[in-house]
Amino acid sequence: MGSLNLQDDEIRKIRDLQLRLNNLFSQRPRTEKVIDEIEKEAVEGLYRLGFVAHVDAFPILQGEQITITLLERAIPVTEFDHERKQYDVLKAREKGEAFHGESETPT
Repeated sequence: MGSLNLQDDEIRKIRDLQLRLNNLFSQRPRTEKVIDEIEKEAVEGLYRLGFVAHVDAFPILQGEQITITLLERAIPVTEFDHERKQYDVLKAREKGEAFHGESETPT
């Protein structure tokens, strides 16, 4: 399997989903049922963003972060927009961000 090239707006949307899930489940008890719910919600949310993913939320039981593995795009991208990616990288560097839009408030 090849690597997935992600645009910065996709990275931002994935981060926003992760933050939303953290907020949604932060006050819930750490049970296997809740872990299963987190994994299901994350997989469905990532699919809505256009990705097929494997999510392992069990590390939460040890106080660690969810592990998300993007397996493939739900709809394959036939051609990656390298000019757009170059623009995003340059803008991120100007702002000292890891990706363009990192410092923006999650939606």
